[in-house]
Amino acid sequence: FHCRALYVGNGRVKARIFSHAQKNDFGDDMVVYFSYLEMPNRCSKYVEQLLLDIYDFPMNKAENTGSNSLCSYIGQAEADFGTFA
Repeated sequence: FHCRALYVGNGRVKARIFSHAQKNDFGDDMVVYFSYLEMPNRCSKYVEQLLLDIYDFPMNKAENTGSNSLCSYIGQAEADFGTFA
């Protein structure tokens, strides 16, 4: 399966993911996977800005100057169980 990154952010991860899932219509055909990486706040701000400078995240409006697509490919087993290497 081809997966495209739609959003990058830092802060309260669970609340932010839930909020985006409620507000954004991903469509009936689309399966949405969420992933996160825990790190210190200052590091997360740096990594978020770096990703926004390089990649285009359709659900990020502010400071999103990147133009590349950030994608990943996962197999059927990973999609079924939600575990990724």
